[in-house]
Amino acid sequence: MPQTADQIQVQIDSLQRAMSAGVLIVGSGTDKVQYQTYSDMARAMQTLQAQLAAANGTPPRSRLNYIRQNSKGFAGRCDPFKDFS
Repeated sequence: MPQTADQIQVQIDSLQRAMSAGVLIVGSGTDKVQYQTYSDMARAMQTLQAQLAAANGTPPRSRLNYIRQNSKGFAGRCDPFKDFS
């Protein structure tokens, strides 16, 4: 049976709490998940966010980062819709 948006949001919230606390075990009672690395947790978060977006009928958000360089190297993040001056 597919999960509802509320159930998915509860999972996202508990995963976020665990990630911010630096804990690799998420859940309570007999429903526990132990992740091997923080990267595994981040991938699970992306999957849950995509499932939540699908349950709400909206496409998942994506992020594009643009980096610009000057003659001396890294100049920082920039807005791709603003002029590069």
